[in-house]
Order: sequence, then C-alpha cells, then structure tokens
Amino acid sequence: MEKIIDDYIYAVVKNLPKDMRLDIEEELYVTIEDMLLGDYSEANIEKTLLELGRPDVLALEYKEKPDYLISPLYYNEYLLYLKFSMIVAGVFSAALACLLYLLNVSNEVIYLKILKTIGISFGSIILGFIIAFTLVTLAFAITDKVDKKNKNRWKIKDLPQRPSSEKMLISRKKSLWHIGFTMIIGIIGVTLVLFYTDKIGYAVTEGTTQVIYPVINRSIALIYIPVFFVSLALNITLTYFEIKDGVLSIKIAILDTVYKMFATVALLAFILQPQIINPEFIKQFALHSDTTINSVELAIRITLITFSVIIAILVSLSVAFKWYKVAKYK
Repeated sequence: MEKIIDDYIYAVVKNLPKDMRLDIEEELYVTIEDMLLGDYSEANIEKTLLELGRPDVLALEYKEKPDYLISPLYYNEYLLYLKFSMIVAGVFSAALACLLYLLNVSNEVIYLKILKTIGISFGSIILGFIIAFTLVTLAFAITDKVDKKNKNRWKIKDLPQRPSSEKMLISRKKSLWHIGFTMIIGIIGVTLVLFYTDKIGYAVTEGTTQVIYPVINRSIALIYIPVFFVSLALNITLTYFEIKDGVLSIKIAILDTVYKMFATVALLAFILQPQIINPEFIKQFALHSDTTINSVELAIRITLITFSVIIAILVSLSVAFKWYKVAKYK
C-alpha cells in the first residue's frame, strides 16, 4: 500500500522544480498520514488519495508561477480576436482558392466543377482557420511575455466607462455572425458576376442550339467589384471596434454610418444603373412573352426603384436608431 502513496506523491512532484520536490514530498507524506488516521487499508488509502485530487491538478497549487501560454489577463480578449480572425481568414481563404480554381479550370462537367469547388472551399476554410489560430495565438503569447513588467501598471484614464444602459451593449456574437454572413453573401455575388453572368438569363432555343441571354450586363457589373471590397474593408473595421469595445459609442456610430451609407449608395448605384439589365435579355423576354419591350423595361424599372426605396428606408432607420441610442444613453 505504501507504493500507491509513493506513486501518487511522485506523480505530484515529478514536474515541479527540483529544489521544491523534497519539501513537498515530506509535506504530502505528513498530510496523507494525518488523513489516513492510522487506517492503512487499501480502501481507505484510495479514498484519501481521491479526496486529495488528481496529482497534476494538485501540483499546480505548489507552483509559484503557473504555466500559461496566454495568461487569464489576456484570455477573454484572445478568444474574441481569435473568433474574429478565424471568420475573416476562413472566408477569404475559401473565396481566394475558389476564384483561382475557377480562373484556371478546364471545361469540366458542371457537377464535377461544383463538387471540386465545394471541396476546395472546405479545405481552404480549414487552412484559413489554422493560419488565423497560429498568428493570433503567437501574437498574444508574445504580448503576454513581453508585457509582464507592465501588467500592474495602469492609469485611471484607461478605465472603460460603465454604459448608462444595457441597450448600449453590443453583442459580440451578433457582430461575428454579421461579418461572416456579409462576407459569404458578398463573395458569392462576386463569384456569380465574374464567372456565371453568362449562364443566368433567359434561355431561347434557336434551331438546334440553346442560347442564353444574360440578365446582368457583365461589363457594367465588373466596375462595382472594387467597390464591394472597399465596403467589406469598412465592415471589417466596424466589426473590429464593436468586438474590441463591446459598447456603442460615438466612434462606432460614425463607423456604422459611414459603412452603411457607403454600402447602400454603392448598392443603389448598381441596381439603378440604366444599362445594368442586358437589353438583349429584355428584348428576348418581351418577344417570347407576348408583351412589349417598353412594358418589360417599365416593370423592371418599377421593381428596382421599389426595392431601392425599401433598402434606403431600412438603412436610414437603422442609422437613425443607432444615433438615437447614442444621444439618449451616452
């Protein structure tokens, strides 16, 4: 039975500094003997050791300096930035890999192209996660070690202000989901514009062949792709500060306004561009629908204007409501 006790004590001290082991061994022997109360039966020894707990957990109580790659001081902040970075890196990696694949892909059967694109997307997302995890963890680990001397140094002005209302709090989870959803939808839109505008349209059989008249005028749509990436950069900046601060402020309200106004103006300019709908699509649709070109153009125009007005109203209300909260609770 003494061997079990000896093994337990060895398991506790084996990873502790050598100069501490002897003293801790003696202390543990005394503690265990006191807990046994003279009963050295196998059942009582097992009960006593189980009460003391796991050896590796007990060993932590004797360490003067806990072993942390990232200390509790930075851990919550580390998790926030890790989630943010993994979402951004994962979506960007998948989008970049798919674009490079589609640019160089040969004439394959469509379902094979789709399957390969899905496979490349998942592989790239995992790669993006790994890169983000490595870089963020390394950055925080270095910061934690370098900043040891300054951990107890702080100024009163560094204290965050308690929000006057819970309504000023920003849900970090919603911010993360929003940036992820926005990036995915945006990348899908860019991919469709770059590679599939000629496949989305009105199909007409001419003789023995089928001709597709695209809905979107690709040459005009391409102009707006750089605008999308500017909008995405603004969204990432906004999300970064929302996650970092966690509280609605004038700074975040300004960033939110700039992002939403820029994205909305860009979207409406895209939708209301006179030649964004391919004239040949309108002509063929009217020809095969027993209606006039003017009627089709008018219907499309009314639909796009109605959609634009709804978007403009919703965005304006969203911006106004955010500024209302800032003015009321700040």
